[in-house]
Amino acid sequence: MINRFFAGFFGTAPLAVGGGVFVDLFDNKTRGVAVTWFTICVFIGPMCAPFIGGFIVTSHLGWRWTQYLTGILASAAAVLNLIFVQETSAPLILAKKAAKLRRLTKNYAIHAKQEEAEVNLGEMVERYFMRPFRMLVIEPIVLLMSLYSAFIYGLLYLFLTAYPQIFQGVYGMRPGISGLPELGAIAASALAANTFLRSAFGAIFPLFATYMFKGLGIQWAMTLLGCVAVVLAPVPVIFYFKGAQIRKNSKYTPKFPPPAPAVKVEKEIV
Repeated sequence: MINRFFAGFFGTAPLAVGGGVFVDLFDNKTRGVAVTWFTICVFIGPMCAPFIGGFIVTSHLGWRWTQYLTGILASAAAVLNLIFVQETSAPLILAKKAAKLRRLTKNYAIHAKQEEAEVNLGEMVERYFMRPFRMLVIEPIVLLMSLYSAFIYGLLYLFLTAYPQIFQGVYGMRPGISGLPELGAIAASALAANTFLRSAFGAIFPLFATYMFKGLGIQWAMTLLGCVAVVLAPVPVIFYFKGAQIRKNSKYTPKFPPPAPAVKVEKEIV
């Protein structure tokens, strides 16, 4: 359990900073495609893990190799990131450039704006901790899309708990074979999700999944989940047609000045 805690603690970093990296690297037109591929990869891992882990456990390698393989892949990814992934934040890049110029020119008056900013603990708490919760309460788009995506993410991890009970307990499949039905969900995995509610639902749903399927039975448990899905299904459609109107009422929506009127230049005839 201790190792699982540290694995989750350090493993959340890519999910937490991924959105900021995409903002730095892509504009509004191309960011959606990049985030979609990132989200697909996030969902493919949990989908592939059950059958891969099942085959490893039932082989001569044993269950320990599921941990060894995870550690090997994570270490390889960390080395590649350290070598090839560079800083993407523009303020930090300018700060590093200013520091380099100070060393080369001996002109210690050169500073980037990021270096001159004073660290205000209260402002940091307000911006990075309180603002997301405030937006979750007062912004309809943020709240409903967070609930929608959090339910999808929680449903994913609930199925990871339920599928072994169904395909091993009811159909008598072996661990590796019983994980193959998870692959069907990969095709529908390109869903962005709010980090806080998504992670919370992903952690909470598996806690009651076993009791729900044992208490209600497989049929009624799946019916309950289907009813919740039907209630949340119209959310993206509503935002597709009414999203612009809802965003106008948000104080967090960027306000851009209207374009300047075109100036008609008349050529003087000589």
